[in-house]
Amino acid sequence: MNNPIKTYAVLAALVLLAACQPVTHEGKGIGVVFMHGRGGANPTGGGTGDLVRSMERYGVSVAAARMPWAGSRGEPDYSGTMEDALALVKAEIARLRAAGNGIIILGGMSAGGSSAIGMAALLDGIAGVMAIGGDSE
Repeated sequence: MNNPIKTYAVLAALVLLAACQPVTHEGKGIGVVFMHGRGGANPTGGGTGDLVRSMERYGVSVAAARMPWAGSRGEPDYSGTMEDALALVKAEIARLRAAGNGIIILGGMSAGGSSAIGMAALLDGIAGVMAIGGDSE
Protein backbone atom coordinates (compact mmCIF):
# COMPACT_ATOMS: atom_id res chain seq x y z
CA MET A 1 0.00 0.00 0.00
CA ASN A 2 1.32 3.44 -0.84
CA ASN A 3 -0.74 5.29 1.76
CA PRO A 4 0.98 4.97 5.17
CA ILE A 5 -2.26 5.66 7.04
CA LYS A 6 -3.95 2.73 5.31
CA THR A 7 -0.89 0.57 6.01
CA TYR A 8 -0.99 1.39 9.71
CA ALA A 9 -4.76 0.90 9.88
CA VAL A 10 -4.47 -2.55 8.31
CA LEU A 11 -1.56 -3.41 10.59
CA ALA A 12 -3.50 -2.33 13.68
CA ALA A 13 -6.55 -4.32 12.54
CA LEU A 14 -4.41 -7.43 12.09
CA VAL A 15 -2.95 -7.05 15.56
CA LEU A 16 -6.43 -6.62 17.07
CA LEU A 17 -7.83 -9.59 15.17
CA ALA A 18 -4.97 -11.79 16.33
CA ALA A 19 -5.50 -10.62 19.90
CA CYS A 20 -9.08 -11.89 19.77
CA GLN A 21 -8.03 -15.43 18.86
CA PRO A 22 -8.64 -18.15 21.47
CA VAL A 23 -5.06 -18.62 22.63
CA THR A 24 -4.17 -19.60 26.17
CA HIS A 25 -1.96 -16.90 27.63
CA GLU A 26 -0.78 -15.68 30.99
CA GLY A 27 -0.22 -11.97 30.40
CA LYS A 28 -2.56 -9.39 28.93
CA GLY A 29 -0.10 -7.54 26.71
CA ILE A 30 0.45 -8.03 22.99
CA GLY A 31 3.96 -8.80 21.80
CA VAL A 32 5.07 -8.85 18.17
CA VAL A 33 8.30 -10.33 16.84
CA PHE A 34 8.73 -8.38 13.60
CA MET A 35 11.35 -9.44 11.06
CA HIS A 36 12.89 -7.18 8.42
CA GLY A 37 13.33 -8.18 4.81
CA ARG A 38 16.36 -9.60 3.05
CA GLY A 39 19.31 -7.26 3.09
CA GLY A 40 17.81 -4.94 5.74
CA ALA A 41 20.85 -3.98 7.80
CA ASN A 42 18.86 -1.90 10.31
CA PRO A 43 15.75 -3.65 11.66
CA THR A 44 14.31 -0.39 12.96
CA GLY A 45 15.09 1.74 9.89
CA GLY A 46 13.20 2.47 6.69
CA GLY A 47 9.69 1.15 6.18
CA THR A 48 10.19 -1.63 8.71
CA GLY A 49 11.07 0.93 11.38
CA ASP A 50 7.96 2.96 10.53
CA LEU A 51 5.80 -0.14 11.07
CA VAL A 52 7.56 -1.00 14.33
CA ARG A 53 7.07 2.53 15.70
CA SER A 54 3.43 2.52 14.60
CA MET A 55 2.73 -0.69 16.52
CA GLU A 56 4.51 0.69 19.57
CA ARG A 57 2.28 3.78 19.45
CA TYR A 58 -0.69 1.40 19.74
CA GLY A 59 0.83 -0.03 22.92
CA VAL A 60 2.20 -3.19 21.34
CA SER A 61 5.57 -4.49 22.58
CA VAL A 62 7.74 -5.11 19.52
CA ALA A 63 10.94 -7.10 19.19
CA ALA A 64 12.73 -6.24 15.94
CA ALA A 65 16.01 -8.09 15.97
CA ARG A 66 18.66 -8.08 13.24
CA MET A 67 18.00 -11.35 11.45
CA PRO A 68 20.66 -13.62 9.89
CA TRP A 69 19.66 -12.52 6.39
CA ALA A 70 20.52 -8.90 7.15
CA GLY A 71 23.22 -7.23 5.15
CA SER A 72 24.68 -3.85 4.48
CA ARG A 73 23.85 -1.31 1.82
CA GLY A 74 20.95 -3.44 0.62
CA GLU A 75 23.08 -6.50 -0.05
CA PRO A 76 22.07 -9.62 1.90
CA ASP A 77 24.65 -11.36 4.03
CA TYR A 78 23.50 -14.86 4.88
CA SER A 79 25.47 -15.09 8.10
CA GLY A 80 23.26 -17.77 9.63
CA THR A 81 20.76 -20.52 8.97
CA MET A 82 16.99 -20.59 9.36
CA GLU A 83 17.60 -22.62 12.51
CA ASP A 84 19.64 -19.66 13.81
CA ALA A 85 16.78 -17.33 12.92
CA LEU A 86 14.24 -19.59 14.64
CA ALA A 87 16.39 -19.67 17.79
CA LEU A 88 16.55 -15.86 17.73
CA VAL A 89 12.76 -15.63 17.37
CA LYS A 90 12.24 -18.11 20.23
CA ALA A 91 14.49 -15.97 22.45
CA GLU A 92 12.53 -12.82 21.52
CA ILE A 93 9.25 -14.61 22.28
CA ALA A 94 10.57 -15.66 25.69
CA ARG A 95 11.64 -12.06 26.39
CA LEU A 96 8.23 -10.70 25.36
CA ARG A 97 6.40 -13.28 27.51
CA ALA A 98 8.64 -12.49 30.50
CA ALA A 99 7.60 -8.83 30.11
CA GLY A 100 3.92 -9.79 30.49
CA ASN A 101 2.92 -10.21 26.87
CA GLY A 102 0.72 -13.29 26.71
CA ILE A 103 -0.44 -12.73 23.14
CA ILE A 104 2.39 -13.27 20.68
CA ILE A 105 2.22 -12.42 16.99
CA LEU A 106 4.91 -13.10 14.41
CA GLY A 107 5.28 -10.59 11.62
CA GLY A 108 7.61 -9.44 8.96
CA MET A 109 8.13 -7.55 5.77
CA SER A 110 9.13 -9.25 2.52
CA ALA A 111 11.44 -12.18 3.39
CA GLY A 112 10.67 -11.53 7.06
CA GLY A 113 6.96 -12.05 6.35
CA SER A 114 7.62 -15.35 4.61
CA SER A 115 9.77 -16.41 7.55
CA ALA A 116 7.02 -15.42 9.99
CA ILE A 117 4.56 -17.72 8.22
CA GLY A 118 6.96 -20.65 8.27
CA MET A 119 8.05 -20.12 11.87
CA ALA A 120 4.47 -19.77 13.12
CA ALA A 121 3.79 -23.25 11.78
CA LEU A 122 6.64 -24.59 13.93
CA LEU A 123 5.86 -22.78 17.19
CA ASP A 124 3.09 -23.28 19.73
CA GLY A 125 1.07 -20.42 21.18
CA ILE A 126 1.31 -17.97 18.28
CA ALA A 127 -1.89 -15.91 18.10
CA GLY A 128 -1.43 -14.58 14.59
CA VAL A 129 0.87 -13.81 11.69
CA MET A 130 1.42 -10.58 9.75
CA ALA A 131 3.15 -11.03 6.41
CA ILE A 132 3.66 -7.79 4.52
CA GLY A 133 5.05 -7.90 0.99
CA GLY A 134 6.97 -5.32 -0.91
CA ASP A 135 9.98 -3.15 -0.47
CA SER A 136 10.84 -2.06 3.08
CA GLU A 137 12.24 1.32 2.05
